[in-house]
Amino acid sequence: MFFEENIKMMRKNFLAKNPSKDILKKQPSWTHSHISRAQYDDQHQLISSGKIYYACLIQANMKIFKRGTNNYGACIVYSEDPYFDENPDELALVAQEIYKYKGTDNPPPDIKHFVDMITDERVYAYNEKLPSRMTQDPFGVDKEKVVYYTTLIIHRHHIPKKRLMRSIFPIITSPANLKSCMILPSHYWTKEFTAFYSEK
Repeated sequence: MFFEENIKMMRKNFLAKNPSKDILKKQPSWTHSHISRAQYDDQHQLISSGKIYYACLIQANMKIFKRGTNNYGACIVYSEDPYFDENPDELALVAQEIYKYKGTDNPPPDIKHFVDMITDERVYAYNEKLPSRMTQDPFGVDKEKVVYYTTLIIHRHHIPKKRLMRSIFPIITSPANLKSCMILPSHYWTKEFTAFYSEK
């Protein structure tokens, strides 16, 4: 799987936007008075000027992994650093380090805040930077790679088979300008990435 080639092609595909297909449908009623409404407030700007990056799932409501009609929340990590265009699997290592401490008494102090948020799944947050040591080159050769923790609602009509099947997927975001993000609608995905996502 050539991740870098695929994300470049998905960015190219996104230049030919189709807003009628991209709009978020079936907004959960509880989000109207919740911090997560930012995703719906921001969606037109995300579609018009957002950028495409890989993200990796930390956790999601288990119902989104099964067939259904409702949309559910999730927390992810992502980065704007070009390094992860080729290496999104390294985002998975960051996600796994946070998740493994869920429900434990003594997570590392520098990620306790994030562990607390995934332990209480009602807590939403946007674009919080993770500790640099989680992605720092141990030899000090490469610059720091900024990785963000954020939350979103996963919309079934934006993903193949209308359920979550992989932990790695492309998102639209713009952390310098907007709080929220959304999954890149799958009609912009490459055939290769769609096949990768849909594999059992």
